[in-house]
Amino acid sequence: MKSDTVRLSDPEPRQRVRPHYDDQETSPPRRRGHWLRNLVVFAVIALIVAGAAGVYQRIAGQTQSTVSQPGQTVYDQATVTPGQLHLTYKVQYAYREYTAQDSATQTDPNMQDCAFLIFGCHPATATETVKITAFMEAGIDYEANPPKLAFGPGKTVTVTISTPTLLNFGVVKTELSSNSTKYTVDQSVINGLITRVTQAALAKAHDSQLLEKAKENAVTKVTQDAADYGLKATVVFAS
Repeated sequence: MKSDTVRLSDPEPRQRVRPHYDDQETSPPRRRGHWLRNLVVFAVIALIVAGAAGVYQRIAGQTQSTVSQPGQTVYDQATVTPGQLHLTYKVQYAYREYTAQDSATQTDPNMQDCAFLIFGCHPATATETVKITAFMEAGIDYEANPPKLAFGPGKTVTVTISTPTLLNFGVVKTELSSNSTKYTVDQSVINGLITRVTQAALAKAHDSQLLEKAKENAVTKVTQDAADYGLKATVVFAS
């Protein structure tokens, strides 16, 4: 007798249905694995990190010029030191040479100068001439009178310095000449001549023109030195 009981182990045969695609040339889609989704997520994260790093570098580059490093001084504008402008020690701004000369004649009655033997005799006489060439320097002693630098807006600086003075005086050369080849004056006379002509040259060297020239040269030199550092300098002489 045939049983009507249906066993689970004997399921009813099912008809396999083949999927239908409108475009027969298109292959059926394949199921993608999880590795592709992970790859896309990683790429997105990498782009975000790279973008953030680029923004940080741009910000750091813009602020780097205003952030001081250890041992580094940051200025809002160009600055210089007195040394860079050659405003240290003694600086010569003007130089000039002067000449002076004087003569002295000495006669010795105890010594006769004869034209021939004992004829035509007269006391021996000699004339000595001393000529010297001396120099004078005018400038500023910055050790005794330090300069002052005041930086203004933009690239400007006001340089206050002392008025130039006479710095050094000296003798370049001394020339001696005599009108006699047989006689000469005493050394004391020569020394006296040297003293007098040196004092005469020193008096010539104390002239206001040399000091005015030193002021002009000081302004020119300081202005040029400041311009080498991109600064426009105004020179003021302290009273």
